[in-house]
Amino acid sequence: MAFAGSANLITSITIDHFSIKEAINQIDINSAHIRGSNLSEAVTLGTETLKKAGKSANALIIITDGAEEDADTIKLAQKAKEAQVQIFTIGVGTKAGDVIRYNGRTHRDRQGREVVTKLEDSALRQLATTSSGRYSHATNANNMIINAVQQMKQYEKEGREILIPNE
Repeated sequence: MAFAGSANLITSITIDHFSIKEAINQIDINSAHIRGSNLSEAVTLGTETLKKAGKSANALIIITDGAEEDADTIKLAQKAKEAQVQIFTIGVGTKAGDVIRYNGRTHRDRQGREVVTKLEDSALRQLATTSSGRYSHATNANNMIINAVQQMKQYEKEGREILIPNE
């Protein structure tokens, strides 16, 4: 899914890693239809989509600067946890902020102004902690994702174990 002012489901849930990589490679600055930042809608749509999959271990990985004007992150994270969705958040950018560059050019809004982004990680940390996930800055995210996937595989494996008594 891509999100900005609204969340846009790019591909359905699949175990076809190639198609997921292709979908991710197709995401660009125009993948989200409305400008802005609506982290709440992304979490809500992600949780609902994963809940429909019917699996017992789900992870929602969110890569964002964390900027949002109106988010009740604790409530969203609690709903995700109830749906057995762990939220892993990856913060991008810096707290000092910088312009967004895309294809070597500075991204501009409809009025021609440079779009500046700042990392606001407090909501990202709350989402991760409340849903039993983790937060990481993008510079350290690779290990966090690997560990999260390993934990989920172990959880799935334990869920399939059956005790059969041998009398």
